[in-house]
Amino acid sequence: MAETLSLRKKRPVNFSHEETALIREGVMKFDKVLTKKFSSGSTPVTKKIQDGAWAVITEKVNSVGRACRTIDDVKGMRTPTLIFFGHSLI
Repeated sequence: MAETLSLRKKRPVNFSHEETALIREGVMKFDKVLTKKFSSGSTPVTKKIQDGAWAVITEKVNSVGRACRTIDDVKGMRTPTLIFFGHSLI
């Protein structure tokens, strides 16, 4: 039984209110970049630019956070955060 428990993946720490607020602020700041579709127009937004925006948001979250978050952790948090503000990045 003890072996089974040690092999299981640990559940991550919940996001604090401060971390959630930083994600919300970052998403609002980079709204145009994160919601824009990839295009070849006059101002192309590439996945690299979007990933850069997520990296900046993640860095800010990690500067105040209780746990070290990955970019995927922060991206996964965006849905409940944006529903609260009426945005949609889906």
